[in-house]
Amino acid sequence: MINYVIVNKSEVASFDFSKLLNTSADFLRISNDGTKCLIKYEGSKPSFLEGKTIYTHAEIHAITRDPNGDWWVESDLI
Repeated sequence: MINYVIVNKSEVASFDFSKLLNTSADFLRISNDGTKCLIKYEGSKPSFLEGKTIYTHAEIHAITRDPNGDWWVESDLI
């Protein structure tokens, strides 16, 4: 199962991308205000994500599809 985590953009430089499904910081979804990133992993939670809230696909889908939220992009509906 794929798990999702929202993190502060400032934290990303310290992440080991070999433990994530995102191949690098260049391929992260960034919040509209530019302060947060969405990352994903499969299997065991990497240690650098300890203490972070883990979201399922359904939960992250609801967050990113909320037109009043930080992640809404109208083109997502296409």
